Amino acid sequence: MAETSGSYEIRCSVVVHRRHAVLLVHRTCGGLDDWVLPGGAPLEDESLTACARRELLEETGLSASLSKVAMIVESVRPGSGRRTLDIVFLATEPVLGRERAREPGLEPHFVRPVSWPEWTFTRRWRDICHVPD
Repeated sequence: MAETSGSYEIRCSVVVHRRHAVLLVHRTCGGLDDWVLPGGAPLEDESLTACARRELLEETGLSASLSKVAMIVESVRPGSGRRTLDIVFLATEPVLGRERAREPGLEPHFVRPVSWPEWTFTRRWRDICHVPD
């Protein structure tokens, strides 16, 4: 269950990049079919960085130190109006382990953003994820 802050659910995510690819998790559980950064809601009394590291390990099998907050993303789920505040951390090298599915319906993959032609990358996102021009 996600913690709430006011009327926001808090989520902690991690950007992990490797050779111009970004780690995403393909979610196919519970009727979902989408791609997200590894992450989730903090447990009671868990810090935001601890949550992000735990979720990275649980969902992908990888572990990493977190250098800084890369961005904060506010989103509203269509239909429900549910609001989420996602604190996105940047993983630093070395990233340890090998990506592998550890939870049913969650499959981690390093994906090159150039394979998403419908995406438009801002300069800030390109800098964070080391996406080539």
